[in-house]
Amino acid sequence: MARGTAVLMFTVFVLFFAAGVLLWVLPKKVKTVDSQLHRALSRGGNVCVTTGLLGIFFTFTAFEQAGVLSARFWFLAILLLFVSWGAFVIWRANITVPAEREASALRQKFLKYLPRPKKK
Repeated sequence: MARGTAVLMFTVFVLFFAAGVLLWVLPKKVKTVDSQLHRALSRGGNVCVTTGLLGIFFTFTAFEQAGVLSARFWFLAILLLFVSWGAFVIWRANITVPAEREASALRQKFLKYLPRPKKK
């Protein structure tokens, strides 16, 4: 692998890793983020961190020409992993999170009418 290509790929995967860490840390610092959105952003961070670390590892092995680990199909596997896992996270954030919010609101409305234990 050429040095310029390795540097470019390393930079891209470091940016993936940094974006993942940012998606992990940012919702914890912002107090307005609800729990479902926090979980979705955390899962997005998992995708980016995993893709970044795998990409950095396979870029290093390709640069060092280390046998089977330097094969080009690993980068295709990383791309497929990122696309499929990222699509699942986006689907979950757009489909199931609003349904969970609605179910939580209905549950709170239902619990409002149930008797509570008396405080002493």
